[in-house]
Amino acid sequence: MNETLSSTAGQSFQKVDKTTILRAFNNHFFAFLDDIISIVNDNADLPTSRNSFMMIKKANPTAIIKAWYNHIYNPYKTIIQNGDITFFFDKDYSGDIGHLANADSIMEIIDTLRNPIREMGEVNKAHSMKYIQNLTELSRAYSEI
Repeated sequence: MNETLSSTAGQSFQKVDKTTILRAFNNHFFAFLDDIISIVNDNADLPTSRNSFMMIKKANPTAIIKAWYNHIYNPYKTIIQNGDITFFFDKDYSGDIGHLANADSIMEIIDTLRNPIREMGEVNKAHSMKYIQNLTELSRAYSEI
């Protein structure tokens, strides 16, 4: 099923396919990581985490969006829609990822990201939440096509 966007001015329809959404998700995801790195530029673990995600993306371009949908969107969509970023800081994710073979490594990456965001000012926290909301919506759109 392709999602169709239309203009009220009667312009032609534009089809949005999985590839387009996947590309948008991955671009937005890495822009989010780059923004965190630029704000917290004294944290050497952040570029390492970004490189880990880049390796995951190169090995399987759909892995991050699928993981986001299954492990972030599905269980936390209401909290994310409500914009409660404090949940991201306080949540113990070990129960969510404990069944995965590399759960400890994934938890380290999560902590590498959430600790700097926790320490940001309110404006940057709000921007981070917007990124999370956008990524969540893109993962939903991808899964529904």
